Amino acid sequence: MTDTPAVLACRCGACRIGLSDPRMRYRAECLCCDCRQRGLISTARGTGNALPEAVLRYERGIDLYYFANALIVDHASRALLELVASRQVVDIGQRALPVVGRG
Repeated sequence: MTDTPAVLACRCGACRIGLSDPRMRYRAECLCCDCRQRGLISTARGTGNALPEAVLRYERGIDLYYFANALIVDHASRALLELVASRQVVDIGQRALPVVGRG
């Protein structure tokens, strides 16, 4: 772990997730239909959520970023988020925990 604080925040700043260890563990470009569908749903929910044109034209996948599993979520942010535990063990030997906005 490092002493440098790092925060993931939504565009409006209402939700903030602190990273105990800000180093990115893995980055992947995903081409599956589930990740693409999540991106399209996000795009439909707000004008600031546009997908890159290359993703819309099927020229590349969605970027996924993985951090250590030590997240710090305050009570105000927790009320706006839903943490979803995956039952599937991914090939990096850890469980994925998607975080999605409510509503």
